[in-house]
Amino acid sequence: MGFERDRLPDVRSYYESEGLKLTKGNKWVTTACHFHEGSDSMRINLHPGAFVCMAGCGARCGDGLA
Repeated sequence: MGFERDRLPDVRSYYESEGLKLTKGNKWVTTACHFHEGSDSMRINLHPGAFVCMAGCGARCGDGLA
């Protein structure tokens, strides 16, 4: 039995359940960076779940699973 990626939760719902307040958007949304407590510096791609901090703290991830 292999891993079923389609059984992962919706990306927006997952991040919001973790306490993040996401801006409106269909692909990229903005939120506070919880790695360095930066206000509105984290960008999240809602399709693969990738994120990157634009303030330069180095936080980034290729997809929601990683």
